[in-house]
Formats: sequence, structure tokens, C-alpha cells
Amino acid sequence: MYGKLGRWYPAVYVTLELQSAFVIMAATLGLFSFYYDAVRQDYLALFGIAAGLTALNMAIVLKHGYKRMRPVTRWIAGERDRSSTAEAWRTAVNLPLDLVKKDLYYPIFGVILPTALAAVLLFDLHPVAFLPLFAGGLLAISYSGILHYLAVELGMRPVLVDINRELEAPLRIDRPNLPLRFKLLASLPLINVITGLTVAAITSRGGGASALGLDVLVALFVSFTISFELTVLLSRSILRPVEDLEAATERIRQGRFDRHVPVTTADEFGELGTAFNQMIDGLAEREQLREAFGTYLDEEVARYIISEGYDPHGAEVEVSILFCDVRHFTEAAATSEATEVVGRLNDLFEVVVPIVARHRGHVDQFIGDGLMAVFGAPERMDDHADR
Repeated sequence: MYGKLGRWYPAVYVTLELQSAFVIMAATLGLFSFYYDAVRQDYLALFGIAAGLTALNMAIVLKHGYKRMRPVTRWIAGERDRSSTAEAWRTAVNLPLDLVKKDLYYPIFGVILPTALAAVLLFDLHPVAFLPLFAGGLLAISYSGILHYLAVELGMRPVLVDINRELEAPLRIDRPNLPLRFKLLASLPLINVITGLTVAAITSRGGGASALGLDVLVALFVSFTISFELTVLLSRSILRPVEDLEAATERIRQGRFDRHVPVTTADEFGELGTAFNQMIDGLAEREQLREAFGTYLDEEVARYIISEGYDPHGAEVEVSILFCDVRHFTEAAATSEATEVVGRLNDLFEVVVPIVARHRGHVDQFIGDGLMAVFGAPERMDDHADR
């Protein structure tokens, strides 16, 4: 879909995904129908009111959403400089939460509140009946919000994969906008609440506001006592290995390869931890090689030799070679102490070598009081003679 629609993909995908709000709205009214006996015309009128309000609020949400998507749309259309790419990445990765969080009050006050009031008036209910109707609507909105978040996050994945290919360096998230722990603690108990309320509604025999209110309270109580404990344990089972991987990644970023990731589960996280440990061993071995080469070679040359682009057969290129030699060194050394000669040479090379390196040259060898430096290899450059 992304490949075919191009720049229109984000807007089309979000527009189609938000249509699920009509299904959730209709299903919620269907559940309410198990509790209240009303004539068909009143239910149809309530459905028309709810559908019209849903369509109006959806139009408002989409209007704001299209405006937020503009950096992504422009990037897909070809605006791909460094700042535009970074802005497109931030917009796409934050779009799921922005759509839900910033526009949440529209469905609450623009759909649930007036629909609950309309139900009280159409069904000639006691004013107290508004409370369980509004509470049931809030559960439906919560379910809809989580559904929209996960669906939009899934839909933005191909766009973000494409954007990441263009990034000069991967952008780092120092603090997640919506932690995984919150996703689990919010979604899993809510699924149980919705499931319990649905079963209670289907098996109920009317009862009106009192039965609806009791079922909502019982569903909430069961969900946040029995299922919440299992949700907390599940979130810990998932998040502990993730936290171990994050800590190991930070150690690698600091250049520390001395600790492995503890493999504490026999699932996919255990496989990931094992693979991560193998990567740590490979990086540690490469670092040891680089340090060993760096003892005898220029550090950049050592990195090149252990890199994947190194050709052991060599390459024929045009370079500039600099020979540096101290005039009258032999005569001066003959009349000086050995320690004095070594000290003067060290002082000389402490000045000369950084200058060579600053102009991207590489000291190939020291020859007594002189040195030989190469410009133009291993990194190719056209102005090696000028350097």
C-alpha cells in the first residue's frame, strides 16, 4: 500500500483506520440494547445521533492529523535534506500517540457525553442512568484509543523503515513517549473489562441502569484485581530482558565489552540475549585486534585493515610521500649523550606527527632521526599532494 500510494499513504491509511470508530460505536450501542427496552425508532434515532457526532468528530481529528503528517508527506514527496529527514522521523514515530492523546477530548465531550444525554431523553430514563451510560462510553473510547494507537503504529512502520535508510546516523530515543510497561498495563486489563462487560450484557435480561452500572463495576473490579496481577507479572517477564539489553547496549556504546547479557528465559528474548552475547564477543575480539594493530600502526590504518573494505591483495593508487630528516643529525648525535638524543627526537616527533595527522597523512615508519608519511591512502583524496 505504501509503495503504491507514495505521499498519500499516511493520510489514506489513517483515514481508513479511523473508520473502525463507527464499528466500535455501533457495538457499544448494541451492548446497551441488552439493558434497555426501547422501541426500534428510538434506537435508530440514537444510532443516527451517535453516528453523526462520530463523523463530525472524526472530521475534526483528521483535519488536525493531516496537518501533523505534513513533514512525513513532504519527505515521501522528495524533500529529503538532513533536517527534513529528522523531522519526518520524529513526526512518524510520534504520530500514533499524537492522534490519540491530543484529540482525546473530542470523542469524550463531542460523542460520549451528548449521546448519553440523548439516550436518557429518548428512552425516558432517570437522570442517574446517565452515569453508567457515560462510564460504558468511556470504556469504549479507551478501547478505541488503544486500537487506534496500535494500528497507526503498525501502519507507520514501512514509512519509518524507509526514513531510517536515509538517516545519516540513527536517531536516539532517550526517553520513550509511551513506555512498553504502560502499553501492557493499560491494554490487557482493559481487554478483560470489555470482554467481561460484553459477556455480562449478552447474558443479561434487561435491568436498565442499575444492572449496567453493576456490570461495569464488577468488570472493573475483576479486571484490576485478578487480571492486573497477571498483567504486572507478564510485563516484568517482558521488560526485564529488555532492560538488560538496554544496559548492555549502553556499555557497548561506552566501549565496554567485559559483561554479557544474562540469559534468564527460554523464549525469543533468550534467543536474542544469546545472539547479543555472540555480538559482544565479536566486538571485543575486533577491539583487541584494533588495539594490537594500533600499537604498531597509525590508528586509522589499523581500523582500515580490520574493516570489511580491506583488500589483502593490496591496491595500486597514486599517493604523495613525505620524507622528513634532521640536518646534521649524525654529527650532533656523536657529541651528545644517548638520553639527550632520544629526548630531542621525542620532542621533534611530538610536534611533527600531529601535524601530519591533522592533514590526513599517515606515518608509515620512523627511520632514526626521520620519518616517512603517506598522503592519499588508505583514504583516497584528490588533493593529497597539497596536503
